[in-house]
Amino acid sequence: MDAANAMFTSSSGSVYLIGPGEASCLALSEILNEKQIKNVISIDERTMRILVEKPENLEKLLSRKLHTRVNLKKENFERFNGFKIIRSAELVYVIYKKDLTRLKDKQTLDALLWAVKFKGCSISEDEIQEIQKLG
Repeated sequence: MDAANAMFTSSSGSVYLIGPGEASCLALSEILNEKQIKNVISIDERTMRILVEKPENLEKLLSRKLHTRVNLKKENFERFNGFKIIRSAELVYVIYKKDLTRLKDKQTLDALLWAVKFKGCSISEDEIQEIQKLG
């Protein structure tokens, strides 16, 4: 958590990126990776996903979001490599495909995807339609 929250600074000081929940997920994933146990983290928080997937993109995003120049410290980038992240929408798709829901029709997948969207998952209508085509 300290490494993530020290990666970006503004004129006001360090930019807070992740909290204990996200840090705990990363810590557990790291422990499992060390034990060679494959794992995936399901996180909808966009900042967290970008931090892991492409941290250099956060500089522009944070500058725009905070309306101030944000500087990044690349020395902590490596700390966040190797994590595999999916959103809850992808998790819902896996649950649906593995028949882990009680309802089995196409409307079930649609309802589940819209439910996670309305509960905070950043997924577009186009992405929902793409996933439904796969279903």
